Amino acid sequence: MTSKRNKLPSRAHSKPLAKQTNPRTGTAVGNGSPARARAVIWLLFLAWCFCFAWSFVDFALAEATGSSFVRGINRLGGFLAWQVAALLLAATLFGAGWMQPRGLTRGLRRLTYIPLILLAVLWVVVVIAGIALFLLDRMESTIS
Repeated sequence: MTSKRNKLPSRAHSKPLAKQTNPRTGTAVGNGSPARARAVIWLLFLAWCFCFAWSFVDFALAEATGSSFVRGINRLGGFLAWQVAALLLAATLFGAGWMQPRGLTRGLRRLTYIPLILLAVLWVVVVIAGIALFLLDRMESTIS
């Protein structure tokens, strides 16, 4: 059946997509069920939340070691390691939401974008704050 306006097949009567099967196992191959995709997205989001929050907790609880100029630099390494883990999880979460074409609600699809956007904004704020603190410290030293 075609639509009258543009002679294209109408969506209501179009054929469903053929399921592909793995020739070796005979099982269905595809994007998976929407319920499984939702579960994976929520697990990735919770793992990202843990890594993101734990990076700050680890930074606050780690004991500062070293002396003089490098005192406490060990805390920065732990913070950055957890932030890299959070970044990898955010990118995986974004990919999981982007690759699932159907079955996700708009809110769940937006949830997959939030961690990557939040990490990008946070790092821009950290860089700007670092530059501002450096300039304020430099300005303070030249005044006195």
